[in-house]
Amino acid sequence: NGVYTSQLPTEAGTWYVRAQVPPQDGHAGLVAVAEFHILKARPEYTVPTGLTAVYGSTLEEVAPGPGFVWEAPAQKVGNAGPQVFEARYVPADTENFETVEHVQIPVQVLPKDASLLWVSPVENAQDAAALTVRDGDVLLREGTDYTVEARQSGGRMSITLLFQGNYTGTVEQ
Repeated sequence: NGVYTSQLPTEAGTWYVRAQVPPQDGHAGLVAVAEFHILKARPEYTVPTGLTAVYGSTLEEVAPGPGFVWEAPAQKVGNAGPQVFEARYVPADTENFETVEHVQIPVQVLPKDASLLWVSPVENAQDAAALTVRDGDVLLREGTDYTVEARQSGGRMSITLLFQGNYTGTVEQ
């Protein structure tokens, strides 16, 4: 159902070829039509490198690069250090190239800066004993997320929180 040409198809899709033999020397002519398919090609792409995120953020806050879309954009990036997440690659020409699923993309997760955390004020020894550190609604743990150094100088005590693991920096009280 269409016009046949002598040009070869170059795009993905369903195509038809027609062979025609004209009648000759009293023999009947012959016409045959056959269907064939040109499948979408797998595109070439380069896996993005050098991506970073901050502990506590989600993938939707990380731009994976042109043509890439995170498969789970609401996913948290996890602990500080190297992580790998899945994305799909969507080529600009989706008529002739397929979308590639489950592309593994490395992301370096950086520790969250201590200046973004809430630390309970310390005015006296009772405050120091009940010290609380929060990252939003999450209560941080001494020994895991931070260590405490206390120094007495005369009648004054100085407390320094040294953050580690998923957090970085120091806070003095």
